Amino acid sequence: MIVTGNDAVNELVKEKLQKTGSRLKSLRKDLGFTQKQLGESLGVTQGFYGGIEKSRYSIPLEVLLKLKEIYNVNPNWVLTGEGSTFLEQNVNEDETLSDNLSDFVSLPLISCRISAGNDAVDIDDIEATLMFKRNWLSKFGDPQELSLIEVAGDSMEPTFKSGDIILVNHNQNFLDKAGGIYAIAIKNNEDSIIVKRLQYDCQSGKILVISDNKLYRTFLVSEDEIAINGRVVWYGRKI
Repeated sequence: MIVTGNDAVNELVKEKLQKTGSRLKSLRKDLGFTQKQLGESLGVTQGFYGGIEKSRYSIPLEVLLKLKEIYNVNPNWVLTGEGSTFLEQNVNEDETLSDNLSDFVSLPLISCRISAGNDAVDIDDIEATLMFKRNWLSKFGDPQELSLIEVAGDSMEPTFKSGDIILVNHNQNFLDKAGGIYAIAIKNNEDSIIVKRLQYDCQSGKILVISDNKLYRTFLVSEDEIAINGRVVWYGRKI
């Protein structure tokens, strides 16, 4: 689901998700479960578990650990296809697997989209979690201060397209003097978040709220009229 702008990387990510989904489907059938039965035992809905099998979502860390805990499934086999499907019960192997899993960080993906247009929608529940290598993710900030949100609307094109996934650093909840792209809330509607480019306007002393799509107007707000949810530090795009 999450890919970079590089076509070669896109194909590799897509292939990895498909192979993981295929392994999980085979495992489920070997265990004799329906998607609903296995999903419920792992604490997720049938729709979400089915999405993993169909390679729409990557498998969350929590689900991976429950597969290991409940069914003794080898997490390394799920992610890479290497090793045996089921674990041998010994302390050393468990410690090694624990160390491998600590290399990954699971981030929430907000189910409701934020708007990149005039039709901002409310943030609802977490739809899924996606895993990233901890070393790579640390380039963008503390993982505990990061989250993923899907963009809707066309007002930030060509920078962001509808359906893009943005990574937001909530620790950067202030406007840099050089400006940047932020997830913000207008104070009279703080339950809704939009993504816009922000820049100080020296003449008025206010903040310019800019859409990269020139069909949308730029407008001014005072600092006390907006709340900055976080700065957009990375994005991914579906094929």
